[in-house]
Amino acid sequence: MQAWYTFLNSLKDELGADNIDQWAKPLKITKFDARNLYLEAQDSFQISWFNEHIRPRLKNFVSANQKPIKVHLDQGASSTKKPYYPKPISIVSDELHPHFTFQDFTETEGTALAFKFLSDLTSSLGSFNPLFLFGGKGTGKTHLLTAIAHSLKTLNKQIFFVNAETFTEHVVFAIRMGKMEEFRKAYRLIDVLIMDDVHIFARKAATQEEFFHTFNTLHTLGKQIILSAEKPPSEIAEIEPRLLSRFEWGLSLPLTLPTITELPKIFHAKAKALHLPTNPEMEKFFIEHFKTPADLSSALETLALKGNLGGLHTHTLPFIHESLKDILAKNKEEQLSPTKILKKVSDHFGLKPTDLTGKAQTKEVSFPRQIAMYYCRTRLKMPLMKIGELFSRDHSTVITAVRQIENALEKKEGEVLNILSQIELE
Repeated sequence: MQAWYTFLNSLKDELGADNIDQWAKPLKITKFDARNLYLEAQDSFQISWFNEHIRPRLKNFVSANQKPIKVHLDQGASSTKKPYYPKPISIVSDELHPHFTFQDFTETEGTALAFKFLSDLTSSLGSFNPLFLFGGKGTGKTHLLTAIAHSLKTLNKQIFFVNAETFTEHVVFAIRMGKMEEFRKAYRLIDVLIMDDVHIFARKAATQEEFFHTFNTLHTLGKQIILSAEKPPSEIAEIEPRLLSRFEWGLSLPLTLPTITELPKIFHAKAKALHLPTNPEMEKFFIEHFKTPADLSSALETLALKGNLGGLHTHTLPFIHESLKDILAKNKEEQLSPTKILKKVSDHFGLKPTDLTGKAQTKEVSFPRQIAMYYCRTRLKMPLMKIGELFSRDHSTVITAVRQIENALEKKEGEVLNILSQIELE
């Protein structure tokens, strides 16, 4: 069934080509029709991997006429199947991005503290252990972690730099293949462990268990541990409390997105590094369409690449539009919408989107509903009647809900301020 393999290939950028080839493509197609696909797994582990990584993305698996295809997965009879083994994985550090250095990092008000502390860290290793960077997407976590890895390498420190997803893959491979001794040597006979995106450990019990012991061993030996996540330890969900408490042993450094007035500084610094000519029209275009340092950098790198390949004038708007059309289309798809607001707010409160649009009047539901209405009104500028239709309420209820949140903000009520700061809509 070509549609299935096309769908899997579309996930390679997100999940990694090796993961798709190792875990998803070996699934055997036993039967399919216009609305159903029946797969057979080789063991329970393959089923677990599928349910964790592929199943949440099946909403995008549709037929040629855009009808959803339901996927059924069962385990084959073990007595007739040969044991399934993943391809060998080298338990080594992830590669360091060559341009993610301190010299290439544009400091802003929201990153100044972390930038100064990490750039001075080479002379004060071990003073705070662990170091924990936290901030939303695009705030510069990966860049700063990579930068400190580059700096420490110049001091001949044994660095192990890894994304939490890679750590999980290493754990899975080591357990399956009986390579735990090799795994532990790789992760523990080092001077510094630098790990990005530890919030990925949520709901991964085996990974959390192994990282708990890795952390303890390194900390006891006085080895430096540097971590990052999207949120501070106290706000990361579904990770064991004993692990979260260790994340808080050292120093936590916040990172926030640049203000609109700081974006031009980042734009010009990145354009200069890429030797791209700029002009006011080009600057205005980029600032309007790319709101984070990561998005700005990615777009400018794409523009530079297209310009180098074509030898064209990269600073003209027609060329910019043509070069970035795919990125712009993707950004448009991900733009804020009522559905996204419902999802983000309900996730924060541990609810379902249908709870917010349903009939329940309990405080556990009504307060999140008010916040969702407030966002629809203030962020999307939706008419009151449209918001009422979305939540099955009349427009007077919407007015009351929005006013209650606005009044709470005017009074600087801590609970509301805290919640709104935690819900990341973008």
